[in-house]
Amino acid sequence: YDAPIDFHNIYTNSRLVNISPKYYYLDPTIGSTGAYVSYNAASDVSSNNAAYGHLIQAGQGFLIGNTSTSPSLTITEADKSVLSTSRTAVFGATPSSKLVINLLKQGIGANSKMDGAIAVFGTQFSNTVGLEDNTKMSNASDNLSIIENGQSLSIDARLPATTSDVLGLGLGQLSGTTYQLEIDATAYTINGVVPYLNDAYKKTSVALTAGINTIDFIVDTKVVATYQNRFSIVFKPTTLAVNSLLASATANGSLATIKWNTVGENGVSHFVVEKSIDGKNFTKIGLEAAKNTSTASYMVTDKDAVSTTSYYRIKAVSTVGTLAYSNIVKLSTDHSQLFSIYPNPLIGKTLNVQLGNVVAGKYSVSITNALGQRVSESTLAHAGGSGSQAISVKGNLVAGVYQVTIRSTESKQVVYTSNLSVN
Repeated sequence: YDAPIDFHNIYTNSRLVNISPKYYYLDPTIGSTGAYVSYNAASDVSSNNAAYGHLIQAGQGFLIGNTSTSPSLTITEADKSVLSTSRTAVFGATPSSKLVINLLKQGIGANSKMDGAIAVFGTQFSNTVGLEDNTKMSNASDNLSIIENGQSLSIDARLPATTSDVLGLGLGQLSGTTYQLEIDATAYTINGVVPYLNDAYKKTSVALTAGINTIDFIVDTKVVATYQNRFSIVFKPTTLAVNSLLASATANGSLATIKWNTVGENGVSHFVVEKSIDGKNFTKIGLEAAKNTSTASYMVTDKDAVSTTSYYRIKAVSTVGTLAYSNIVKLSTDHSQLFSIYPNPLIGKTLNVQLGNVVAGKYSVSITNALGQRVSESTLAHAGGSGSQAISVKGNLVAGVYQVTIRSTESKQVVYTSNLSVN
């Protein structure tokens, strides 16, 4: 086809017969010898966290495997993805909570990405190796994998993390001596436990904070302990007693006002206000001492002009150093849409509503399932102008597509509708 094809669509419409829901391809731009990248339609994630991992581009070669005899793969016109955004570079699925792990080799100047793996967490998965997981295909050099029940995986789809979970990281065929692990926990949902990177060789344990974490290390191929079974990710309970931490933000010209509300503070030292222009890399712009009351409200301002898009989040730091993060709120100067929601697909139980030059008033936000049943409803009080507010989704939403409807509580008029995916 002279168009990308949607492998996830092929899988969900049962056009894979006796074929596993995963495919692999070789990306020659990774490292000096290339590396295998994989995608799994059952867990809807790619091992290098590619946004369009489910799309096989025109002219792209890929590998699939059968699960039984007489396998067949049927591609129909409906599987073409003809939107302009679908035509991406071949070497370029955002599911639930996840940890993205990359192996970088350090050299003169920028580091070179050599390999990658991903752990994705969701109640629809299991902690046994199954169809939602991808086994690791070995590269010629510099391999990274997640070890699950003695098997090496490039995609490990698991139940939400608990304190008994350990993700072993496998390293092999290393071609250098100076490396860096890059672990992106931006989309990891804390869920009561915090991931830590354990280094068995140096006997250290480092908490992985929301965002990109980098760990430098040196290997000696003559000393296997410097790389073999050296690193693992473990999960420890967070002792930070903040039952709820929700942030919101509004913009008035070049002034941004960031607010957050807490419930059940106990043993919190302070809050750090962080800002980002890409939603991934955050820097500190403010600090507020904690009140440690049953309920509390805080507010800071950012006098820097709001660029095209600015992101804010609140980091809560306990007296013993543990961390918790609020939702990420987004302010944008693009007001072509009065209302929008994110993240979509939904991650965790916090849904952000973006308002662009919306008149002041109260608005109801309801979520209904495919049967038309209302499963969650919240009310927003908006002071007017542009801003972002967070709502806590009530109940446990099973995987599927829901409809979000926003109404003016005064006129009862529907002002916005959108589909919301839950993986």
